[in-house]
Parts: sequence; C-alpha cells; structure tokens
Amino acid sequence: MTLILTAVCRDGIAICADKRRTLKTDKGSQRFDDLHKIFRFSDSRTLAFNHAINRIVGTDWRTILTNFQELISPGDFLCGELADRFEKYLTDRVNQEINQNRFDDSVGFVFCAVRPKREPEARELFWKRGRPIEIQSHRGLIRSGDGKKYLDDYISQNPRTNTVEYWQSLSVGEGTSKLCELFAVASDAQGCADGQEFSTSYDTDTISMKETA
Repeated sequence: MTLILTAVCRDGIAICADKRRTLKTDKGSQRFDDLHKIFRFSDSRTLAFNHAINRIVGTDWRTILTNFQELISPGDFLCGELADRFEKYLTDRVNQEINQNRFDDSVGFVFCAVRPKREPEARELFWKRGRPIEIQSHRGLIRSGDGKKYLDDYISQNPRTNTVEYWQSLSVGEGTSKLCELFAVASDAQGCADGQEFSTSYDTDTISMKETA
C-alpha cells in the first residue's frame, strides 16, 4: 500500500514517495509511516524503488538492492540493461514469494537513470501471480501503488499533466514541485474517501543530467 510518483523531466528524474509500511497478519494490519522508499545507488546517477510486496523470501527490498549493487557497477549500465540484469537476479525468488504469500500477489521495482549523452530513463519490472513478468519503459509521469487511483479525477480534468510533453517541458526542480502538488491532491482525495493506502508524509529525491558531468 503506497503512492510513489515519478517524473521523467527534460534534465533528470524526480521521485516523490510516501512513507507508509503495512504489516499484515492473520489478526489484521498495522500501519507505520516511517519507511524511506527511495534507494539511491552509489553511482549517484541511479535511483530505484519498490512497490507491492516488499519482503521477498524473507529479505527486504532495500537489502535486495544493496546486494544487487555489490554484484555490479550500476553506473556502467544503461537503465534497460540494469533492469534486465535485475530481472535475472530476482525472478526466481519473486515467483517463490508471490506463490506462497497469503496477503499479496505482486512485486514491482522501478529503476531510474541518467547517463552521459542519453535522455533520462525509467524502467519498471512488475511480477504478478499467474502472469508473465511485465517490463515497461516509462516517460512522463509514473504513478505507482494503490494510492494512484486518487489522482484519476485530477488527471481526467487536467489531461496535460499525464503527457510526456508536459513533463519534458519541466526541469527536474520544477518537476519535483509539481509531484509534491500532485501528492497533496491525492492525499486530500484519500482523506475524503476515508482511505488508508498511503501516508500524508513523503520523501523526494532527484537525479539530474548535471550529475553525469
């Protein structure tokens, strides 16, 4: 249960992520708003985050990314190559987890990267029980998590905010400000609906083309 907003802008990528974690047991659910959901790789040109199931065969998502980072040099790979390697690294364990998990049936990871002489890139990997893995390249606005539904009405009324051209017109700083604005819209809509999908607090992070110099 989360809401993570990502913008692929003209000079970089911005992410705005809520902080909710939910512990599910047979006795019910507990919610805590203390989780930092954005992972910055050591090369400082690559970000990643997880949504849906965040513990895979007993290992939390951040440890998975840390261990993956230790096996490779992330900055040596384009975003698509990095995602392909991560798929091979994790798929067997993800399939084991989603087949045995009694509460959820999907796992998502999104990789974001800036590289010299390349446009900013985002690539999503999504596993769901009973389906083949989906790997998708994204541009513009990316909405991840259960909370994304709370932006449906706003985007319907403001369709330009869901276009690649709109986000390409923004710098990464402007994109960050707009994501925070969208997060507030979603938070208000969640409150009106008495929803509990994500926290009202959030973190932001960015990578920019300046960091490739």
